[in-house]
Amino acid sequence: MLIPQTDEHCLLWRSLDDSSLAGLKHAPVPPLRHLLTKPDLTKLSQENLLVKTLVQDTDQLLTVILPYWIEPTRPLYLGVYHSLAYLQTAGRMVRLYLLGVLAFLIASMVLCVWWISKQVTNPLLHLSQVARRLAHLDFFAAHHRAGRN
Repeated sequence: MLIPQTDEHCLLWRSLDDSSLAGLKHAPVPPLRHLLTKPDLTKLSQENLLVKTLVQDTDQLLTVILPYWIEPTRPLYLGVYHSLAYLQTAGRMVRLYLLGVLAFLIASMVLCVWWISKQVTNPLLHLSQVARRLAHLDFFAAHHRAGRN
């Protein structure tokens, strides 16, 4: 395990070649030269800041590394990291929410289609009954209007 999973989300290196200073709850982390690629080290020296996602086991850690100049010739390197596992949890919650909204919309659409078809077919059924009566020459049958029509 390269980077410890603790409540402490900061690491400090004396140089690129030294292991990190041990925190209260974890052992030292390997030197930055072992954790970062050459382009990353170049970017860190040129821009004085590096934002990178490091992978530890199956967990991704968003890491910000920046030099902290105490002496003009030799910086300390401060690393601040946070696990991105919360994004996976948030993604699951969003998917469940969207599935719930989709199920609600489908149920609402089915109910709307049923109600509209009922509103259209009821007058047509009544009209067909009246037409059947007229076909049997029942001109005196009581004519009842159904519903609001």
